[in-house]
Parts: sequence; C-alpha cells; structure tokens
Amino acid sequence: NSEYLIPQNIIELSEEIIYQISKNPELMYLLEPRLFENLISKILLKFKVKTELTKQTRDGGYDIIAIDDEHFSRNKYLIECKRYNPENKVDVSIVRSLYGVKTYNKATKGLLITSSYFTKDAKEFANNNAWELELYDYNDIVNWLRKFWK
Repeated sequence: NSEYLIPQNIIELSEEIIYQISKNPELMYLLEPRLFENLISKILLKFKVKTELTKQTRDGGYDIIAIDDEHFSRNKYLIECKRYNPENKVDVSIVRSLYGVKTYNKATKGLLITSSYFTKDAKEFANNNAWELELYDYNDIVNWLRKFWK
C-alpha cells in the first residue's frame, strides 16, 4: 500500500521510478526479476561501469555483463541478480554455480546481487574465493540507491 506504485507493464526503469525506490527500498520487491536486473544495471552505470543485460532466456547463468575500464585496469564481471523476498535467502548452490560460470567464461569476477540476503554457507564460499566472487545484498543496494538518487 505504497503511495507510489510501479506499473506492471514497464520494461525499463525511469530515473523517477529509481528515485522512488531509493526513498522506499521495499518497492524493489514489486519489481519483476527483469526490472530488478535493469535496476542493478542502472546502478552500475552510475559507478561508470558499462553494462549489458543478457537475453532473458538461456542467459548462461548470469544476467549482466559489466566492463569496468574507467579505473586502473580492464575488468569483466558476470553478474547474477536474484530478486528474492527477504525471507528467501540465496544459498550456496547459486554462489557455486556463478563461480563455475565465471571460471568457464574467464571473467575477472562474478558478482551475485540480491534483494534478499545470503546463507552462512554462501558467505563462507564467497569469502574463500574473495578474489573471484563478491556478494551484495539488500543493504548494499539500499546504500547504492541512497548514494546516487538523493
């Protein structure tokens, strides 16, 4: 029962909708998974990272390819997005899968970004592979939104 409702027929997020989500982050739970991917892509663009969404079907185990060549060196990130409700934590099997996809595709790093949180096992696996995997949860997304859409 939010003042601002996200239209269900949109395929792209406007700056205004992202601003509304930054003011009320729970709105991200109303996004269809593809719009959540779009949100993450737009956030990364604010970090000056070039992004490309994969095709919706048969995405190969990742949703976004991101290239960061604005900083010290060129890096290719494969990003898996999970728009889950808060009680549905991302488990270690998804983290392991992304690690395999990242390795197979010879990317610099795999990023798993969720509107939820991660299980203890998922965090441990990522910590043991910290140079190749990073996990970002609801709190990270909220911080990014507040940083760029004040």
